[in-house]
Formats: sequence, structure tokens, C-alpha cells
Amino acid sequence: MAATQIQQNESVGLNEIGVISANNAGTLADLENVLAQKAEAAGAKSFLITSATGNNKIHGTAVIYR
Repeated sequence: MAATQIQQNESVGLNEIGVISANNAGTLADLENVLAQKAEAAGAKSFLITSATGNNKIHGTAVIYR
């Protein structure tokens, strides 16, 4: 099952297992997809995007939860 993106209020009480990042995404949707794939590969059930920056290419980070 794919990792699910959550909002900050949904992260309360979840078990944080790490932080992931992605680079060179063309769109915010691309960034979300890459982070979801990385979260799933790390064994996470959900992830919370904590940053997304860039102009032509987007870099982002996310906290992952089990």
C-alpha cells in the first residue's frame, strides 16, 4: 500500500521514523509523488511535507511515520 500524505494535525501521536527529501521535481505534484514513493520504500505508512522550495525545479523534505 502506498504511503499517504497527511496534514500536520494528523501527525499527532504517530511514530516518526525519519526524514526524506527529493530534488529536481518539475511540479509540486511530481514532488508529492516522489516523496510518497520514498516514504513507501522506507516502510512508512504516511508522510508530512515540511518544505517545498524552488523556481524551475522543486526541492522538498518530509517527515515519515509508521
